[in-house]
Amino acid sequence: MAVPTKYVLQHGATIGTLGKVAVESWKRKLFKGQRQLTTPGPEYTRTLPPRNPELVRDFIAAMGGNPAEYEGVLPPYFFPQWIFASSFDTIKDIPYSLLNLLNGGARMEIHEPIPAGEELIVRAHLENIDDNGRRAVVHQILEHGTKSVPHALTTHLYAVIPLPRKKGEPKPAGESKKDKEKAIVPPDAREIATMHVTEGTALDFAKLTGDFNPIHWVPPYAKASGFPNTILHGYCTMARSFERIRRHVLAEGEKFTVFDVKFTKPLVLPRDVAVFVDDERNLYVGEAKGSDAFMTGSYETDAPAKKKPAKKSAPKKKTNGHA
Repeated sequence: MAVPTKYVLQHGATIGTLGKVAVESWKRKLFKGQRQLTTPGPEYTRTLPPRNPELVRDFIAAMGGNPAEYEGVLPPYFFPQWIFASSFDTIKDIPYSLLNLLNGGARMEIHEPIPAGEELIVRAHLENIDDNGRRAVVHQILEHGTKSVPHALTTHLYAVIPLPRKKGEPKPAGESKKDKEKAIVPPDAREIATMHVTEGTALDFAKLTGDFNPIHWVPPYAKASGFPNTILHGYCTMARSFERIRRHVLAEGEKFTVFDVKFTKPLVLPRDVAVFVDDERNLYVGEAKGSDAFMTGSYETDAPAKKKPAKKSAPKKKTNGHA
């Protein structure tokens, strides 16, 4: 099912924020200088109109979900559709180029379902910045809810900004072989579902969320950025994995309480990938067991995790009781 282009009109705030990012980055090149910044930063609150029901329905379906199972509520992984402006509020003063910002991962803490048809209230702040000289990890926390359910969802967003190394400068402390180890799909992970993702998958996600970063849908731009072709949005991989684990792993009535992911390798399109899990509720997205993982993570639900069976000890030898 092709996603209607009409949904682009629903994302004015998101598309406008992408423009602000570009303008802000150019301003920093023209007016260099260290900005004063303290963390945690101030909280910014935005009240947003209810989401379009047709958009919500088509988004769920595009991610592999069943819209009927979300009657009256929004899926928690829909948050990328409304966060861009709030996210920009918290990072507009950080002393780094926003054009170099990469999506490193996200953690969803799901407290209650978000009611559909109500105004959204989003509270956001910059939690901290971890700068080790070679990269900065920017941690933002956003609280999502409505008037009737103010504390429905908490999202932790992690943006990674690579930092240039000056000529002749030694490697920063802490840069070790371990830091460069690739994430892989473990050989003992269990494949639960496959996904065929194409350039159209990324364009559809852009239409549904407003994230029209050209690296996801304009091949010449992606190639100029060093990729063989366009790459899939990390949040699209997250949402699709959420639905497949929900369908193939969770029991009937079981619900996620935490969904925590890290984007470990750009997913260049087109590609056939699979979702893998293990008995400890870890998850992976890759092409096969032992291959590089495009996304890793873990999840928790409202059902207790299954305990691993204890190892059986070797049976004792019987004796006849005589010395």
